[in-house]
Amino acid sequence: MDIIQCNFRLITFRSVILFTTLLFCSRAAAVDWIYVVSSGDNLWNFSEKYLGSSANWKKVQRINQLPDPNWIRPGTRLRIPLDWLKSNSVPATVTALQGKAYLIKSDGSSDLLAIDAMLSLGDRIQTSVDSSVSIKFADGSIVTLEPNSELGLDHLSAYGDTGMVDSRLRLHKGRLETRVTPASGAGSRFEIYTSSAISTVRGTSYRVAENASSSSSSIEVTGGVVDVIDSAELGKEKLNQGFGTLVRAGEPPLPPRALLPAPVIDKLPATLDKLSWAITWSEVIGATQYRVQLSDSSDFAVIRWQQLVDERQVSLPDLSDGTFYLRVRAIDSSSLEGMDAITEISQNAYPLAPQLQSEAGRRDMLIRWKPWAASDRYRVQLARDAEFRDIVSDSELSELQMTVAYSSEGPQYFRIKTLSDDGDGSFWSAIQEVPPLPDDAWLWALGSFLLTALIIF
Repeated sequence: MDIIQCNFRLITFRSVILFTTLLFCSRAAAVDWIYVVSSGDNLWNFSEKYLGSSANWKKVQRINQLPDPNWIRPGTRLRIPLDWLKSNSVPATVTALQGKAYLIKSDGSSDLLAIDAMLSLGDRIQTSVDSSVSIKFADGSIVTLEPNSELGLDHLSAYGDTGMVDSRLRLHKGRLETRVTPASGAGSRFEIYTSSAISTVRGTSYRVAENASSSSSSIEVTGGVVDVIDSAELGKEKLNQGFGTLVRAGEPPLPPRALLPAPVIDKLPATLDKLSWAITWSEVIGATQYRVQLSDSSDFAVIRWQQLVDERQVSLPDLSDGTFYLRVRAIDSSSLEGMDAITEISQNAYPLAPQLQSEAGRRDMLIRWKPWAASDRYRVQLARDAEFRDIVSDSELSELQMTVAYSSEGPQYFRIKTLSDDGDGSFWSAIQEVPPLPDDAWLWALGSFLLTALIIF
């Protein structure tokens, strides 16, 4: 009996040792970098390039059981622990900027941010309510920091020339959107920290928001997969594309929740010929608000303008002529923002048309106009129909007003445009309807005639 118990204990002990060894090995393998040998490689030049010194070649030979240090067969896979690799600090770069953003250095000094600025470990970036910035990291990953946000760069390093980059960011407030380059090895790392959560990715696109008012963070995945863990490590969730989660301080992440679908933006003209154009879209069931954003580029590297609205419409801001990109997304009751609807907008509204004012009299209407740009030549049209197919008159004026007599034939329609020296000019103004001559106009004419006759005679 004692022998059986002894053997059982021995087997159990060996099993524990074996299990621990396998566990250790599996963990070690998970953090090893694998290098595929090319023609011309040897242990000396490999160690010099990737380990920082050719003197480390014996460690590489030993762990990979290489019989001949002078020759390695091309295609051989070398296993190198990450902590053997040389590591160096790598900067991030500002690639796009909208408005005024600020760079706060680790020593507390601050300055205006500029395109092509190099960002280092410990730096913080702050955007104002009307600014945003795009940052490119060493592995090609892009982060767009949205308006009224703050981002800290907690860790920026690379493993020599391996292509593996370790980037760890901290969102102190606001929102960001990121497009992460796929990992190139076990040492590749891209993490975003908030006050309540940590999100880890290996090639994806997603959004992170720090909600200071509710002490929570939201993560929304628009492509790929993201792992989310709360800062207290109470729980972990895997988010696939089209899902999001909310993480409250001191609590595990909520189960993944499907993001609201993208709305359908109502069709727009090929070219917008006036400012403040109204954009409308379809209703999204479950939406409590909508976020509307405008950018100069289709990848929304920076945000030119944005608005939160409760209704399914918004008026565009005053824009210069050109091509823009608009996106709309629905927001649910948990403040998770849904998938994007994106459309291209082309505007050609300048020079702006004159602004009309009118004063109606008994028999005529006085129309005044205010040009948006200095000019002394105006083209005026009067028509019997609002489509201006039946033109009554087409003339050129230099004044800033015109009197149009009422017609007994019915209503008339008036419009005006500014002319320039080259003959071109603004778009036509809004159409002003001129009412017809009233039915009792002949009585006023007769009264006026009799009054004039009495004065003369």
